Amino acid sequence: MVQFNFTYDPSISLEQRVGFELAAMIWSTYLTDDVTINLHIAGSNNLGENGQAVGGAVPILHEQNYAIYQEYAAADATSEHDESALNSLQEGNTVDFLINNQVVDGNTDILLTSAQAKALGMDEAIVLNNGNGNSHGNANGPSSTWDRDLVDPNALDGYIIVNNSFDWNYDYTRSGEAPEGTLDFMSMALHEIGHQLGFISSLDGPLELNTQHSGET
Repeated sequence: MVQFNFTYDPSISLEQRVGFELAAMIWSTYLTDDVTINLHIAGSNNLGENGQAVGGAVPILHEQNYAIYQEYAAADATSEHDESALNSLQEGNTVDFLINNQVVDGNTDILLTSAQAKALGMDEAIVLNNGNGNSHGNANGPSSTWDRDLVDPNALDGYIIVNNSFDWNYDYTRSGEAPEGTLDFMSMALHEIGHQLGFISSLDGPLELNTQHSGET
């Protein structure tokens, strides 16, 4: 089961800390990887354009060769769902993206969140079955070990920012309707943790680091 290790800035109240701990417990019930995700939580009174963002996630990103990613994914597969995901991957050592009806091909690298990389075992070296990283588990051919660009399992995996200028509702027991004009803190915490776990786009980086493509696919 995934464990979450939070550190908190003094701008985060006790009620908010409880909310993040509860949100982490909910996520952990669905995630079976034996890894620890380290996140730092801080507050701000002005977040996003015109201060309208209720929260924000800044995951630490890990760049990985696409062929090596396939090897780690194959080694980590344990279920029919995993196998289905593997079979849907583009074969070969490069991956193509479709952006604005244009194919951007020949991409050798993708970006993962640090949490994703940990879950796939990228904190340890992997034996490549055929020496070039695109075997999908085929045991034929020579083997070699890939031990480059490993993730530090103890390093920080990302930041979450809370906009404290909003009126938050902290009714975690759901004992009644939220007061008018308030926002549900638990929903925000669940959402931002999700970004840290990988609910972003791998397009945000391999093509152009200063251009976000998440909303364009």
